[in-house]
Amino acid sequence: MTAQWPTGALAGRLADAERRLHGFAARYPLRFRFHWRDTRFDARADLTERGTARIRLLGDLGVVPFTGEAPDRRRRLLELAAWREGGGDARFVVSGRNRLGLLASGEARGTCAASVMAEAVRLALEAAPYLELAREVRAG
Repeated sequence: MTAQWPTGALAGRLADAERRLHGFAARYPLRFRFHWRDTRFDARADLTERGTARIRLLGDLGVVPFTGEAPDRRRRLLELAAWREGGGDARFVVSGRNRLGLLASGEARGTCAASVMAEAVRLALEAAPYLELAREVRAG
């Protein structure tokens, strides 16, 4: 079975939506939020000196328990936050509210809404292994 591109009225609507999205001029700083793989992501995009959009995603991975609640789990999650990938776009952080997060950043190819959304999707897809690692550490 092969996938087919929509035809008829649906194809026209998709083409119209794509044209409008590409023509949408985003106002910076731009903020948006989405859920993916049971994780809420907050995104912020701002303009760089080079005229492109820099995007930062912060995924909320849940509460880091207090020592009295679950000392081993707390230690594992804090070790995860202390780990740094060499030169990667993503890392774990612990917020002031004692929540574990996944911070990813990247630069879009342009400043239109489509470029910003494409970069946000790319960052989220590249973050998938980090999300799995955090789930394993949390469960273990």
